[in-house]
Amino acid sequence: MGRGLGPTQRALLEYLDEAETREAPPGRVAPAFVTVAELSEVVGRSNRQVLTAIRALEARDLVKVGRGELRGEPTGRLATRRPIRGGLVGTSEPVVIRKGEPWPYKPGYVAAEDVTMYHAWRAVHGLVVASVAVLERRLELREERRAETH
Repeated sequence: MGRGLGPTQRALLEYLDEAETREAPPGRVAPAFVTVAELSEVVGRSNRQVLTAIRALEARDLVKVGRGELRGEPTGRLATRRPIRGGLVGTSEPVVIRKGEPWPYKPGYVAAEDVTMYHAWRAVHGLVVASVAVLERRLELREERRAETH
């Protein structure tokens, strides 16, 4: 093992530690986990170099690496309900199939009643990385909130 952290490792840690200050969607917390592709853009290195640096940081217990949902991609199909996590995810715009209209994907069938369907999306998973310090701070905050409510 080397003597200290290299410049790429330091840049990665700085970016991961700033996770709490990043912009988040209204009403949501900024994600603690970041994708490898995002990290390679930030530090200007290839994915392979970033992965090598991340594995070295993980060996020192400075980051946590896991698999997570990166994005969704359309399947081109309709789903009758919005399944939760890990499967198909519906969009916010429903499609209504009226009674007597042709049923999607089943030639010769018609809808017996009005049905609301959603465009289906499939989750795409990949490697995500988070700073151990950020995760510990979030855990402490969660425990403080839980103590306040009980």
